[in-house]
Amino acid sequence: MGDFAVGHDAKAYYNSGTHASATWVEIAQAMDVSVDLSVGEADVSTRETNFKLTGRGLVDATINIGYLHTLGTDSVFTALLNMSDLGTFAATQLAIMDQAIATSGAKGLRAFCIATGLPQDQALEEGIKYDFSFKPTRHEESSAIVVPDWYVVP
Repeated sequence: MGDFAVGHDAKAYYNSGTHASATWVEIAQAMDVSVDLSVGEADVSTRETNFKLTGRGLVDATINIGYLHTLGTDSVFTALLNMSDLGTFAATQLAIMDQAIATSGAKGLRAFCIATGLPQDQALEEGIKYDFSFKPTRHEESSAIVVPDWYVVP
């Protein structure tokens, strides 16, 4: 039986460089983080059978990051905000990893994303939190599309 991972030890990053030459910046003030991967369904039924037949559709991915609001300047928040309509709407590569991204064998979803949601939660007895939602988007480098992947650090 192997070791197990807990959420507190997992890491979330954004890339301030390029896909080919990544510079990973930890999103240290991330709170609850989730990655939702689901596969769409394609109807491939024919008159050859009375059963509805299903084929594999596209993978839908959503990354949710709860982010602790702090007063003053916050360069990580600015980078995340720039992925939304409130910023420059720039595609930025995220990596949601099970451990530090510099660790051989670390794994997780890596994708260029845009922010699709940015609600702020001001619970009475908790720190103010932003609940960012991100979805993969089209991004090209050197005339090639950078496809989202399940990244395993060599």
